Amino acid sequence: MEKFVSALPDKFFGNEWILMRILKFHKIYFVVMLIGVFGCASVDVPSYIQAENPYKRTYYGSFNDVLEVVRAAVQEDGWQIAKEVDPTLYERNPLYSAGDQGHVLILTTIKLSQRILYSKATHLNIYVHRINEGVEVDIRYGSVKNFHLWKARSYRNNALIQKMLDHVEQKLLLKK
Repeated sequence: MEKFVSALPDKFFGNEWILMRILKFHKIYFVVMLIGVFGCASVDVPSYIQAENPYKRTYYGSFNDVLEVVRAAVQEDGWQIAKEVDPTLYERNPLYSAGDQGHVLILTTIKLSQRILYSKATHLNIYVHRINEGVEVDIRYGSVKNFHLWKARSYRNNALIQKMLDHVEQKLLLKK
């Protein structure tokens, strides 16, 4: 073994060689850390959610009562209302006529949560509109999971939305 080591040039075992290996490792580590930090920082989530998987339920009561209960239930379930707009701004539907007071779109703020491998952004769109026999509530769920190099979108969360619709129903029963 000593013969093999003595045959190698001194540059392989000198302090300069060790220092160069350490600096090269730190450069790679620094680049990986930058990719990780900047990969987590950008999650683009549109405020409008298309009708990929809407959850609908009809309630029998006045439009104003149902709207008031929906607002309260959304806030009690931990969501914050960002704004309420006319649904005709986002989609064309024969049910919605511009200027009609019987249709509201509620947009919630985005909830961000950090996980070990990804960050997750979720939000809701809640359509409340008057129909012939009552008031229909249509909730749309949107989620974006940002893995450092790619994003996964989801439009389903059955347990969360069914719980929220049941909460609205319970509040309406208590109100009567």
